[in-house]
Amino acid sequence: ALMQRARAAIAAAQRQRGAQPVVFFVPGWESGYPRFLACYELAARDLDEILESHAASPEAAEALFTEGLIRDYPHLERFDEALAAYRATIERYPGTEWARRAQERILALEGIMPAAGPHGGAATGR
Repeated sequence: ALMQRARAAIAAAQRQRGAQPVVFFVPGWESGYPRFLACYELAARDLDEILESHAASPEAAEALFTEGLIRDYPHLERFDEALAAYRATIERYPGTEWARRAQERILALEGIMPAAGPHGGAATGR
């Protein structure tokens, strides 16, 4: 039930994101942005509960991967945390579909991280 609720919260965030005129945050979206982020926060709480209370469950690998995926979204600019979650997925759940997907995301993120700032956001040169 927790994983289903987390999936629903992420889907709700993606629907809100898709309803906006552009992919990333822009001025004028202030009123919807907190609701958008709240969906991810709700999902993260459920995912954390799965990992804390049900770490041996079949859904735990997906939960950890999904925590990485949430942080992987460009508008959150938390790519370093995403990488940590992906690496933990591979370490804790080797041989799973989620470990394979985590490895793919690591390769993709590492390809863009050198051009990014400390958290994966655009480098400022400051």
